Amino acid sequence: MKQLADRQLWLGIGVGAAAILLSFALLATLLGGEVMGQHSLTGALCACYFVSCCAAGAVASAGKEGRLLRCIWVWAILYGVLWLVALSGGEAIAFVPDGVYFTVSMLAGAVVAALIAPKGKKRRNKGRAAGKRSPRRHMVT
Repeated sequence: MKQLADRQLWLGIGVGAAAILLSFALLATLLGGEVMGQHSLTGALCACYFVSCCAAGAVASAGKEGRLLRCIWVWAILYGVLWLVALSGGEAIAFVPDGVYFTVSMLAGAVVAALIAPKGKKRRNKGRAAGKRSPRRHMVT
């Protein structure tokens, strides 16, 4: 629960939400311009969800420990928000045809983000190790 108060996690969720909104705008433009047909909408939405969860998870877990758990938190929050948006539409929602694909694509994006997220840099101790003497300097004559 401590991770929910982390700023980096909420930054990742914001990146994911922005990526979903931008991808929806792109899809609406492609559908309106008749560049893409209705038959390919499910695949395009799955790709958008995958990319957005992957980007959000990578931002949320960059350089932190517990990367998979952070990515799962991002997935759960974005998935919950998408369900709330879908339920607020007022129409009956048919989950069966495409909902499984959307869920799997978002979860796969979160898992891939946990695998590709950059790890934190290891810090080297620049000081001397304890117990070692300083090197002796020879006098130049």
